[in-house]
Amino acid sequence: MMKRNAFVKVVDCIVCPLYINFPFFINVLCFIIFPTILNAYFINRDEYISFSSDYSFGILIKYGASFPYILFIPFVLSYILSLILLLINNRVLKTIFKNVIYISLSILLVVNVFLLFNFKTMLSPSIILLLSETNVGESMDFGLTYLLDLKSILSYGVALFLFVVAYFIEKNENRLKKLTDFKTIKVLLFVVLIYMFYRSINPFQKFWGLYECDNLDALEFWYLDYRPDTNMITNVLYSFYTNHISKKELSRSRISTLSIKDKPSSEGNAIVILVIGESYNKHHSGLYGYSYNTTPCLLNEFEAGNLFVFNDVITPFNMTSYVMKNLFSLNSLMEDENWGDYPIFPIIFRKAGYSVYFWDNQKTLGKADVSDYSIFSYLYDSDIVNVAYTKCNSEVYDYDMDLIEDFFRNEKKYGSKSLLIYHLKGQHDMAENRYPHNEEYNYFTPDSVRGNYSIKQKQQIAAYDNATRYNDKVMSYLINRIKDKECVIVYLSDHGEEVHDYRNHYGRTQENLKTSDILKYQYEIPFMIWCSNLYVNNNPQIIQNIKNALDKPFMIDNTCQILFDLAQMNSSYYKPERDLLSVEYISPKTRIVQNNVIYEVVRKKVKESLQN
Repeated sequence: MMKRNAFVKVVDCIVCPLYINFPFFINVLCFIIFPTILNAYFINRDEYISFSSDYSFGILIKYGASFPYILFIPFVLSYILSLILLLINNRVLKTIFKNVIYISLSILLVVNVFLLFNFKTMLSPSIILLLSETNVGESMDFGLTYLLDLKSILSYGVALFLFVVAYFIEKNENRLKKLTDFKTIKVLLFVVLIYMFYRSINPFQKFWGLYECDNLDALEFWYLDYRPDTNMITNVLYSFYTNHISKKELSRSRISTLSIKDKPSSEGNAIVILVIGESYNKHHSGLYGYSYNTTPCLLNEFEAGNLFVFNDVITPFNMTSYVMKNLFSLNSLMEDENWGDYPIFPIIFRKAGYSVYFWDNQKTLGKADVSDYSIFSYLYDSDIVNVAYTKCNSEVYDYDMDLIEDFFRNEKKYGSKSLLIYHLKGQHDMAENRYPHNEEYNYFTPDSVRGNYSIKQKQQIAAYDNATRYNDKVMSYLINRIKDKECVIVYLSDHGEEVHDYRNHYGRTQENLKTSDILKYQYEIPFMIWCSNLYVNNNPQIIQNIKNALDKPFMIDNTCQILFDLAQMNSSYYKPERDLLSVEYISPKTRIVQNNVIYEVVRKKVKESLQN
């Protein structure tokens, strides 16, 4: 009996913060998780919820937005705040503490609901960056535009409804407390509490890893293991910390770009175009021997002698932000040079008298993903934009063709000595969203996919191949718009993508051990150069150099050196030993991917030569 009474006292003591401050606990818990529920289950449900017979109960809720995971950290935080409230003996201080918590959470709640209704995002590093760079005039314009907008009014209504419910819960405090007077209820609360604390250990440990990150690269890897938007509090902490880290790190790249002393010049007169594709598995390209007809337009250019296809090009990373930072920076990874210590290559063209246009269809302003934020804050830093680009696009589109059409529709003044950069959505996951679903572009169907695949796998393969064929059409449109000018196009993809090529997997992976097949499908990329007839006729030596380089090994962090060559750029930053097209190019015996994986060793291409 004494043991039983002791157990009851322990249970009562531990559960006490819950049943004494039950309305406060419930309100705090609801405030913290409500934005995530609104985001994952209503505003952006396509990003979080997938329906398929392959999943348990036919539904998969991604990114930790499922129950009970969504409750773990909020439950513990609500309990801790309830405990603090219980321990405060002074009535005035108790009221002040309670009101401070309610007001703080209410402000965060209103901000997140407002952002979700208007911009389909919770508070994010990009939003904080925008707020920090917004002046008074821009703030007033924003207020006039959005604060009384219908969506904004709806968001206020939703928040107000939640506040009314919270007020009702507080007013019925005594009734709710009576529910917890029963011993069985207290025991049940105790069991739930122990379960929640136990299950919260891992999420708390993962989240705390955020504060061990001292740069954006580390943050991106942390983000792969933990999604902070599983609740409002971790998302807010993540957003502010990310902004803090980025300001320190990106200041180096800003200084490197703005303090450049180089005085480049160009002997060329051509339009130079860089097209950055996305998630392009070269082994699904007809140009690289794929059995399905995914590149009919580019094959015609190849047969006509205008397109040159390179056979041994890889990407150093399978993450877009890592690739983009090292692609734009003038550093070289094989020389252990950090991207932040060097200027971005467009400024060299700009200083040499080129007009530089950057049309980016992945300009994901406001998104919560740290990789999106990392690219945005680097490539679109307000100071860098002013010196590096003549103009950037103001809109993004569902389909890449619309992006290219937007450029030619609005930019009539581009001409010789222009650098055009297009960053496409390409075949980015999910591929079925990357092309219009009409008769022309629904070329492949699950029935046309041969092999021992499930229906779902065939659907994904067909969609990916359709997106690849659509990408081919986009390139054909671009070529037709400039084929009568002296022009050269460099096309590459930031990384590859597995599409059930050798195992049941679609997408990319981040395991430490890289197999030969992982490198083949995720790191080997398409790389090609298209030249107009006028460019071919005016630059015979460059064309010969291109032909001589088709089978040489290359890694795309040094693509800027190729662009300098094609533009006949004179600059202290031009390094011919890094230029694939130069006779002085030094072919690397080994290439390092993902910072520590020797590509040639894993792919078993030069293993014997390394042993000698």
